[in-house]
Amino acid sequence: KDLSATVALAGGKLLADPVHAQLAGGPVELRASLDSSLDPAPVSLRLTAPGLSVRPMLQSIGSIKDITGTLQIDADLTAAGRSLHAWAASASGHLAAAIVDGSIDNAVLVPPFAGVLRVAHLPPDLLFAPGVSRLRCFALRLDSSAGKARLATLLLDADRALVQADGTLQFGDEAMNLRLRPTLRIGGPGLVVPLLLRGSFRSPVL
Repeated sequence: KDLSATVALAGGKLLADPVHAQLAGGPVELRASLDSSLDPAPVSLRLTAPGLSVRPMLQSIGSIKDITGTLQIDADLTAAGRSLHAWAASASGHLAAAIVDGSIDNAVLVPPFAGVLRVAHLPPDLLFAPGVSRLRCFALRLDSSAGKARLATLLLDADRALVQADGTLQFGDEAMNLRLRPTLRIGGPGLVVPLLLRGSFRSPVL
């Protein structure tokens, strides 16, 4: 809706500091730099979004998933290269995001729990009937060094579902090695079936 920026270009060095944008869900502030006089070209990105409304953000990109709440984002990344893949393969820094007190379409919860439901011989509709669940908390933090990222935090806490995960992501090779601990709250301590998610980003294997 609104965009203001201070941009300078000199000797192949581009500096955008700051960039303020009013997106569908709320304000975002960006600081970025790129030095194309060097090879590989170093790039830095600092992004903060203190309170983005999730539903209008999803609607603006044509998503039909129903997730509500206020999203906070904090990213501070550096990389080098001349393509998106090269930047990802060399990225260092952190990316963090969180949603508190929202809601989530139950259809979004079925895929992460598919393996647990099979083991428990439970049909998906028994626990995740059409509708929405309260989303108490979603938290994510990635810490990366030279394209090798550690999933320091991944937590999704909804009415009948709790998902925790950790592991590593290799952005250069586009490969993952994640440990998932989904818990179904069906009485008592709940049902937990630890899972390993490995393989490539395009073809992960449980």
